[in-house]
Amino acid sequence: MGSKYNKLVSKDKEVFTTPLFWCSILIPLIIAAFIAYKISYSPNFNNFLTHIWQNMKLPIALASLSIPLASWVISNHRSAQIVDNQKKEESKRLTETYLQQEAFFERYYGRKIQTLGWKYIEKEDLPVIHAQVYEFKRLSEKGVITPQYEIEKDLNNYFKGTERSFWDFYEAFVLETKNNNNQYLLDAYTRQLFTFLNQSIHNLSISFGSRNLNLNETILPLYAEAYFEVYNLCESINISPNYTEKELEEHIHVFNAVLDVIPTIYKAGIQDFNLERLSMSETIRDLQKTSFRDTKTSNINSMMLQLNNSLPESIDGLLAIPVATSSDQFIELELITKQDNGSLSIKFIEGDNNAPDGKISLSDGIDTLSIHLYPVDNIYRLGKDDNEFTTFSNDAVIFIKDKLDL
Repeated sequence: MGSKYNKLVSKDKEVFTTPLFWCSILIPLIIAAFIAYKISYSPNFNNFLTHIWQNMKLPIALASLSIPLASWVISNHRSAQIVDNQKKEESKRLTETYLQQEAFFERYYGRKIQTLGWKYIEKEDLPVIHAQVYEFKRLSEKGVITPQYEIEKDLNNYFKGTERSFWDFYEAFVLETKNNNNQYLLDAYTRQLFTFLNQSIHNLSISFGSRNLNLNETILPLYAEAYFEVYNLCESINISPNYTEKELEEHIHVFNAVLDVIPTIYKAGIQDFNLERLSMSETIRDLQKTSFRDTKTSNINSMMLQLNNSLPESIDGLLAIPVATSSDQFIELELITKQDNGSLSIKFIEGDNNAPDGKISLSDGIDTLSIHLYPVDNIYRLGKDDNEFTTFSNDAVIFIKDKLDL
């Protein structure tokens, strides 16, 4: 069918040489000559035509509309095809322009990464960053190559969040070292710093296309380097907040201050310091503190550290901070929230007549919830049996949520 149509239309030849052109001229002439002949030599045919012309004017007029209407449909069809072809050409041109821009982006900033020795943004990240920033998936829909609408807001959240994490950590960390120097609280601040910085990087990767970082394995200096690498790249493509030179110098000063103060506390090189190293330091310190204590003290402190890890996982918005007592024998826990809705304490209370082996107490200073300790095979457990422990655990969760408005 297609070959016959192409032969009839002869799209590759001049119009005057096509069969369809000559048919359109000759067929009407032949029909007209035949009718003229019949009119001249056939009275019956002549009467027939006269009858049709006198009585069938309206049907003939309506029938004559078919050709103009068909021409109108063909014209609109051709216009639609032209518009569709123009859209395809525009989409093709837009894609080619995007790919040229992407190739330049990779070459230029790839060389910059190598020259400056960037550690966070790698050359392999550039295609993903470019596609994410300029929304390659929505290129045809947008019709223009522009940064995504929310990118500046997301970048601002990342920069402000990272700055706040370093600033707040430095102020709280230095203040604690000058005052109580509570090692458990310093550990909590440091762990919180890693967690907040990693979350900021994770949120950035969603909108910016940069890579995620492993929470436990990433060293602290890499978070600081990531901040300035992202800022440098965004500044080059005009999508970053316009910080003054003085503001950037202040951020550099605080970031360096944090990187300088941590090694003095943890006795570790900052280029090796990550959450794994922090956990290792905590474990070694706990072993050193408990190795010369009796079994009861070790068991109780072990329980406290387990509660320190499990409670925040069980209750959203809860923070647990280990606190060393004045005697530095038993660990206590202070429970607080990010919204500062007050605090609770969990601590060990020495035995009395009602609880010979002591008890663990949860209190807000007014109301108290407690559970007795019982020795079982040279270790201590909370409650006489699993049922009592389960009941206490459920009551404790309700108590904490009620007192801290969680």
